[in-house]
Amino acid sequence: ISDESIHEQIVHTIEQIHQYGFNQTLILPIGSDFFHELAKVRTIRLLAAGLAKIKGQNQEIRIHCEPKAGHNEGDHLLKQTTGGIAAIIGGTDSITFHPGESSWAANGAHRVSRNIGNLIRHESNLTSIQSVANGSYFIEALTDQLARLAWSKLGSPVTEGKNYSEVFNAVEKPAKLDLPHLGYSAGVPPFLRGPYATMYAERPWTIRQYAGFSTA
Repeated sequence: ISDESIHEQIVHTIEQIHQYGFNQTLILPIGSDFFHELAKVRTIRLLAAGLAKIKGQNQEIRIHCEPKAGHNEGDHLLKQTTGGIAAIIGGTDSITFHPGESSWAANGAHRVSRNIGNLIRHESNLTSIQSVANGSYFIEALTDQLARLAWSKLGSPVTEGKNYSEVFNAVEKPAKLDLPHLGYSAGVPPFLRGPYATMYAERPWTIRQYAGFSTA
């Protein structure tokens, strides 16, 4: 399913769960679209819980993620790092980091790729925190958007004719809060939600500094 769009991957995965049951490990490819890939993992787990609710079962799926390989050594390290972080924040149960092409071994790329997991585990401590993304307005909203879209694409045999709000107790029209920042987006003046819409997810050179791949 690696060549499908995000919502198509989600729909395909939920249909797979419906067909083969919950006792399986889902292997998900993780691309370079940081926030959408992060939300994809969260959405699949959310919709799987809704499917279990419909079937009257109390089961959870297991998700294994594999960040996609890059086209060259530098691109590969960036994709493995950002993809790995996205998968972990999204709530994956396990992850495999691709070592890259064998020809890159002479320059140490294999060793660095192998240690990406150790860097994330010991320097960021992401693995010691449960539900890292919970409470993030942007991530929660993106997850909800993807979940609603995917649910609308699922057929009646899967959803049993139930709408999204009925299954997930979603509030269609939340009460309007008198908060000034709700009418603004990140990266847009007067920057009430922050100066950058995606923070540093689209600034690879900055990520390289944080990840220890460059001294620039």
